[in-house]
Amino acid sequence: MRIKHFVIIILLLFSCNKRGNYHNEFENIDVFNEEQINNFTQFFIENLDHKNDLPSFVKSTKFYGNKLEKNSILLKPERWIITKTQQDSLFTNEDLIFLKQQITDKKEYSLNRKNFTQKIINSDSLRKENNKFSDWQDKKTDSLRKISISKAKEYISHEASSEYQNYIKKYTPILHINKPIFLKDKNRVIFSYYMYSGYLSAYSETAIFEFKNGKWHKLKIIYSTIS
Repeated sequence: MRIKHFVIIILLLFSCNKRGNYHNEFENIDVFNEEQINNFTQFFIENLDHKNDLPSFVKSTKFYGNKLEKNSILLKPERWIITKTQQDSLFTNEDLIFLKQQITDKKEYSLNRKNFTQKIINSDSLRKENNKFSDWQDKKTDSLRKISISKAKEYISHEASSEYQNYIKKYTPILHINKPIFLKDKNRVIFSYYMYSGYLSAYSETAIFEFKNGKWHKLKIIYSTIS
């Protein structure tokens, strides 16, 4: 009989949580555990409210960068918190301490393939490939400059851009996600990402989100860039 009552209570609690959607199932997450961070990242993307652009970027992207890097600008809140009042409305001193602990953590984190359907590319390898291509174009420009300044200018104005567009098609659109940085209660998180689709087609955003009614809602954009 006791077992029966226990089961009924559990079902009722689950039903209440389901209807109200007030429960953050990641409130007990270990912020230094890579697997849990991956599970949270997947959960976060799938449960953003309809006002956010990130889900549409996810649908259009072909690749993810594999590194979950830490956004170092978060160590300098004076660069993105305008006033003391604004800081007090968003963070407690405990939040800022907890934030710093996560960013200064020396451990490296990566995306797990099992959590995402898109192809995951090694970020370091891609960076080396990009540098290699850039060096190749620079050498080509220098060679043409030795022959004729006008030929070098013509190459830079026309052919170089076409070469670059053909090159980046292999790795774009690509989405780079930073490691989520949690506030103390875990119901708020700072989430950063960078979407790149080609020349003059990039967007990045860092924002604070709050979990409420089963969705992650954007509280404040810390900064964003577009090109």
